[in-house]
Amino acid sequence: MDVYRIEKSRIPVIVTLAHGEELAGDMFVQGYAALHYGPERPTDILNDQREYFPLALSETETLLISKNSVREVNALSSSRDDWRLLPAWRQQQLEVRLTGGAICSGTVDLVVPAEDARLIDFLNKTPEQFLTVLTSEGTRLINRRFIVSVRPLD
Repeated sequence: MDVYRIEKSRIPVIVTLAHGEELAGDMFVQGYAALHYGPERPTDILNDQREYFPLALSETETLLISKNSVREVNALSSSRDDWRLLPAWRQQQLEVRLTGGAICSGTVDLVVPAEDARLIDFLNKTPEQFLTVLTSEGTRLINRRFIVSVRPLD
């Protein structure tokens, strides 16, 4: 074993590119995260400052994907709590419309100061490129560049 190698796990995802092509593969995550307790998550990778991430299409083929070309990443999660980064001030049910006509309905955690707890404040002030939406099918990480509109459902 290489002492300089960082041990990583694989998380199955479906990456939808800007033009609609879907790539099924695995993202690589570490057993620990730099900014929170617990293992690294795909949302950590997509929202960090690196412009590319590896996506394993098979045991022998890996693509380096530009985050700017990703419309969304769908990660099937065993537990909604696996994806929570911080305790939310409140949760918001919403519908997100994307370029190309895709619609995603689910819940976002509004992690903002109490004075900015409105959905519009959260959307305008969050620095993250990918919005984490928890759905009944899993977790969808949506590139904010491809969001056309957001409608609160509660």
